[in-house]
Amino acid sequence: MNVKALLRLVGYQLPEWEFDEIQMKQQAATTLFIAGYDLPWQSLFKTQGSYIPLPLYPFEKQYYWYEKRIVKNINHKKAHLIYLLAKVVKRH
Repeated sequence: MNVKALLRLVGYQLPEWEFDEIQMKQQAATTLFIAGYDLPWQSLFKTQGSYIPLPLYPFEKQYYWYEKRIVKNINHKKAHLIYLLAKVVKRH
């Protein structure tokens, strides 16, 4: 099943003229994730990430920042997908 078919399945119509292919795939992944689909994260991101324990509640008053060595290794296309996911999740 292609990206457009998956988006139609969850009731989302993506205007092709607005996005290039990478943006369309990123939007599709975001939409499917929000709709509750279990995405194959390991095949989407070939590199292995690392677990970072973050506080579950804001009142824990723990602060976190990115280390420079980690930020330098982020692929910009992947960072854009993460940004899109965070943006959509924040709206809901």
